[in-house]
This record gives sequence, structure tokens and C-alpha cells, in this order.
Amino acid sequence: MITALLEPWFADRALAEVERDLAGTSVLWSRYRHFTELVTDGTLAASPLLAEIDQPGVGPLLAPGSPLATDGTTGPRPAPALGEDTAAVLTGLLGRSAADIQLLTERGIIGGPRPDADPGR
Repeated sequence: MITALLEPWFADRALAEVERDLAGTSVLWSRYRHFTELVTDGTLAASPLLAEIDQPGVGPLLAPGSPLATDGTTGPRPAPALGEDTAAVLTGLLGRSAADIQLLTERGIIGGPRPDADPGR
């Protein structure tokens, strides 16, 4: 087992020695940290994969972007509102007509949350 090989090596070294010995190698490693430590010490805020966004209904939060670097990547962005993309999906991908979309919206079958709807139901 790999654990039997690695455990004694790590057990015989202080964290500073492990950091020194593994620096510059291709070994992917890190000490275990709680999520709150990563937030508090700024590690997450410094990550190029994360950015603060303002999510409607939630407020500001740290959100992940794609780890893939591509041209035109915009980073993380707020999730769409409930129903925001429904018409585009139904017309573009499923070939429904604008009249179909209007009828489905009027009947309350598609769309975002309705102001007259009871959130407790």
C-alpha cells in the first residue's frame, strides 16, 4: 500500500521540512485546512479561479470559475434568475414558437417566480 510507504516519511518530518523537501517537485500536496482557514488567511481570495460576485437574492459571495483557460473567459458570474433562460431554451433548442412561449407564460407553466404565488406552497 502507498500509505505504508508514505506515512513513515511524513511522520518523521515537521511541516516546515515537508514544505522544504517537496518545494519545486511535481508532487501535488498540501496540509489539511478547514475552509474557514482558507477564507480567513486570504488563500481563496487570491486564487485566480475565484472571484466575488453579487448573486441576486443571496448577496456577495466567493464563486468558482472554470479551471480551463480559454479565450473570452469571463470568470464566475451570478446564476440566472429562475426562468430567465426558459424562452431561449424552448425556442432555440426545442423549436417552440413565440406564440407557444406566450401561452405557456400566461398559463403560469413557464417563467420565474410569480409575485402572486405563495412561497410556502
